[in-house]
Amino acid sequence: MTADFLGTLKLGEPQPLKAAFRGIEYPGEILLADAWRPELGEIAKEDVHFRIVVFTKYQPVPDIADRRIACCILGHRQLLQEAHIDIPWRPTFAELTERFPSLEEGDIDAAAAEFAELLRKAFAKAKREHPGKRVRLSFKE
Repeated sequence: MTADFLGTLKLGEPQPLKAAFRGIEYPGEILLADAWRPELGEIAKEDVHFRIVVFTKYQPVPDIADRRIACCILGHRQLLQEAHIDIPWRPTFAELTERFPSLEEGDIDAAAAEFAELLRKAFAKAKREHPGKRVRLSFKE
């Protein structure tokens, strides 16, 4: 299971997953959870042969009677990948160039202060839209 695959999971929404054992393919499900809930320890569907619950953080889990259910916790690297959101730099930079189409040496401090304020606003907006995630500015296309 790769971090890319884990990145496609939505919190609390089971995704289908298949596993092969001795040449037989079994349908199951995997889901991302931030806390233990009793229903995670029960498989109610007849066509689900196993469940993998991936927790976003450490927490105690009670004994689970159903041996078809496995619980695990994301490793540090996966947690970091799941915990951030990239915001594009172009909109912020476009706003800066709109306010400062050209710069003279005497404008550097004002432009830097304006750019810092635009960045703060972009980060604040991203944090409101993605609560609980670490926000970073990405210069990737």
